[in-house]
Amino acid sequence: MALRSVLLGYGRRSEVRNATDEINVERQHSRLDAEATRRGWMLEWYEDAEGHKSGRSEQGRPGWLTLRAQLDRADVVGIGVESLSRATRSVRDLYNLLHELEGREKLLISLKDQIDTSSAMGRAFVGFVAIMNQLESDLASERMAANIEYKRVEKGRHWGRTPFGCQREGDDHILVPSKEGATVDGVWRGYHEALQKCYEWFAQGGVGFSELADRLNDSGYRYRDRHGKPRRFNEQDVRRMIHSHPIYAGGVVLGEAI
Repeated sequence: MALRSVLLGYGRRSEVRNATDEINVERQHSRLDAEATRRGWMLEWYEDAEGHKSGRSEQGRPGWLTLRAQLDRADVVGIGVESLSRATRSVRDLYNLLHELEGREKLLISLKDQIDTSSAMGRAFVGFVAIMNQLESDLASERMAANIEYKRVEKGRHWGRTPFGCQREGDDHILVPSKEGATVDGVWRGYHEALQKCYEWFAQGGVGFSELADRLNDSGYRYRDRHGKPRRFNEQDVRRMIHSHPIYAGGVVLGEAI
């Protein structure tokens, strides 16, 4: 039987409060690596560090899902996080995880919360921390929703998912051209350049969404999905880009955000 010697470490990026906190995933990795070394284990690291990955759900966190898939391995001692909120902010998801770990006789270790489920006190305390983490997340979500609605209606600012080819900057989160792109066959092409080409070809007339998608793909451009991964354009991507023209032009869409 393989000796259990691998700690599955996980880090997740949060909403940053200031510029110095943008490296928090690196900090999480460093602290867990030190803890694994102290216990004589090897750290195997997984992370969701691109953009804000909500802990309220497991969906949209490929790093976390990949880690979960490793729990059947005989060499894995358990999961390590800097704080329990990095793993999840859902009480239900946490208890499902704890049940799964208990069935495999594996641990959950949280450094900040001083939780180690190998002890009776650790198992008792974990539920209280989980409830507080979900409460904090729910309250923050309510405040953010109210703030966004106020700024959209009273201040004339668009909020919602950042449209393709753009990024947000500054305290007002204004839309600016994206500096990101994708490399296809050794050639790098920016997402904002793809957006420009789409509008140029559309303005020439006589071309539908499906053909525009084909042109973009054939020219080496790629679409950025909601998880930050480049992929080929499809008809719905182009339709969404064209229909978002009021937002690209600086307008405000009241009601449901695009």
